[in-house]
This record gives sequence, structure tokens and C-alpha cells, in this order.
Amino acid sequence: IFATNPVAVGIPSNDFPIVIDMATSQTAMGKVRLAKKLCKNLPENCCIDKDGNVTIDPDEAIEGALFPFGGYKGAAIGLMVEVLTRTMFDIEFGNKKRGFLFICIDPSFFGDIDKFKENVSELIKKIKSSRKAVGVDEIFVPGERSEKIKRENLKKGFIEIDEKSMNEIISLI
Repeated sequence: IFATNPVAVGIPSNDFPIVIDMATSQTAMGKVRLAKKLCKNLPENCCIDKDGNVTIDPDEAIEGALFPFGGYKGAAIGLMVEVLTRTMFDIEFGNKKRGFLFICIDPSFFGDIDKFKENVSELIKKIKSSRKAVGVDEIFVPGERSEKIKRENLKKGFIEIDEKSMNEIISLI
């Protein structure tokens, strides 16, 4: 019934922004489409086919459904996003039309922006220096890995992409 209902949040800090960009499903539909394009299977237990059977086949998942992340709690968040988008804007189920909701909060409205960024940076440091699980070398906060990749790509001067995607881009020229 629900779409993958993406949720995105950006939070500034002094070091790098915390960036949360996620679907409320266990995997995003974009990743399902990418797996199809690259002829790869999906992770176990994230999708079902049109008959309700668990599948790792992207084609079957596209015809079926994606499981919510986090069980019933994730489904509750998906429901909340569904209400704030489709239902709020009176979009019928089954309609390909999408609803969007943007909520922007300016931290400077509540206090000094520099102090806010400093506090976020301190929170990040506290998280990263906390006790790690066995076998974990580093704790990452949302957006940190992408920021590292972005900085590396800027230093290199290019972005690496797979050959199949590159050929598709070239075919569009």
C-alpha cells in the first residue's frame, strides 16, 4: 500500500553535515531498479513478489512490494509519511501522482547558529568516540561516508561509475 516514502534530513555542523536520506522500506526502489539494470540479486528478506513470496529478483520485487525497515515501527513511520504526503494532498491510492512535504527548520530561529553547529559537532565526536561493537573499526554518522567519497572525488577530479552506466550515459549523447 505504501510507497518507499523517502525521508531526508540535513543538519549542519562545523566538520561536515549530517545527511539522512533514506526510504522507509528496507531497500529503496532506486536500488531495486539499479540491481535490475546491473543484473544483480537483491538482499535477502527485503522484498516480496506479487504473490507474497520473499524474493531476491528485482523484476519480481518491482511487481510485488518492499518490506518496511524496522518491522512495525518502520511501517508506522511509512504510514506517517504516507499521511503527510498522499493523504494530506488527497491523492488516490494507485495514482502515480506523488505528494511531497517539505519542512524546513532554521536553527538560528532558536539560538545562535554557530553554537548549534558546535553542539552538533560535539554530538558527532561523542558518537564516534563511543564504545564500538566487536569487529567494528569506526563508527560513522549518516552522511559521513558520502562526504569522504565527495572529498576524495574532488581531490581526484573525477567520479568512478560502473561500465554499464557509463555506456548508457554515452548512448544518450
